[in-house]
Amino acid sequence: MNNVVCTLSLRTCRLKKGMTVIEIVVYVAILSLLLATVISSGTKLASVYRTLEGVRNINLSAITALERMIREVRSSTDINQSSSVFNTSPGTLELVTTDEAGAPATVKFSVLGGVLRVYENGSDAGALTFGSSTVANLVFRLIQTPQSKAVKIELSIDGGVSGSVRTKSFSDTAVMRPTYRN
Repeated sequence: MNNVVCTLSLRTCRLKKGMTVIEIVVYVAILSLLLATVISSGTKLASVYRTLEGVRNINLSAITALERMIREVRSSTDINQSSSVFNTSPGTLELVTTDEAGAPATVKFSVLGGVLRVYENGSDAGALTFGSSTVANLVFRLIQTPQSKAVKIELSIDGGVSGSVRTKSFSDTAVMRPTYRN
């Protein structure tokens, strides 16, 4: 701040330039508070972003996996019960179906290293989960009536980065369409 110093005898005024130590301390304190607020907000924003990214990966993995499994169950003709693992995690589901040409085919879903994978005719067709998502729980439950068969799928997925790991559970049931058309 500039201070004006005037003397009576000289009738002159001159400017005193510079800041006092107290003014400097006040300015440094204000700037420190502003900087601390900005850093704190940035840290919280990064944490929220990591959490949202993890939840997004969980939801996308669940949607992709459940849609594919439900579609395959509905279009399959039977379940290979000797190759499938029901009512326990990690479960395995092997479906008997037909390919585009009408030839017999199999589709198998199982967890390998926390990743849900699909196998077509014994060959690995790829992963159904992605990103930082891992399958925490996968249970297939066979539902049979005299008229039809269905499969209930229970899926729990972990996802997130570093300190913000979340787990979400999903479930769906699909009836094998060929079993109730008769």
